[in-house]
Amino acid sequence: MVEERGSRYIKWGSGSILLKSIASDLVLKTDNLYLELRQRVVVVEGSIGSYEIVSSGRSGKRKHVYIKLRDSVKPLGRKGVVVDREYIDNFEIRVLEKEFGKYITVVTPGAFLYDYIILSDDIIMVSLSGKREAYIDLEDNRLTIYVV
Repeated sequence: MVEERGSRYIKWGSGSILLKSIASDLVLKTDNLYLELRQRVVVVEGSIGSYEIVSSGRSGKRKHVYIKLRDSVKPLGRKGVVVDREYIDNFEIRVLEKEFGKYITVVTPGAFLYDYIILSDDIIMVSLSGKREAYIDLEDNRLTIYVV
């Protein structure tokens, strides 16, 4: 299969994660997880266990939404390229794979209302300014974060 413009298969363990740009959005897809990054919304589909919103920093300058997955991320059964840093449209993707775990950080464009997300084997973290509010809608295996 030829890669489409704006999509990459990034190595994740023994397989890969698909990162695909659609208009101004970015989609990350594995065998058991679908993650869509929109300007004001984050959509997560998969085996969602729990979530919480945590304020941090002096006077709550940052907010983080932690989404715990019931199952570890299962890579797609396709070979992916090994990258440390990749750019897809206006998104910066950083990949870190160490003996203690694998992490993908996606830094979002300036027009987005959240700054970045981190995907590990079993947790997704969305980071935003403490001035923003995050509203969560959980329905079956679909969690939607609305940022205002």
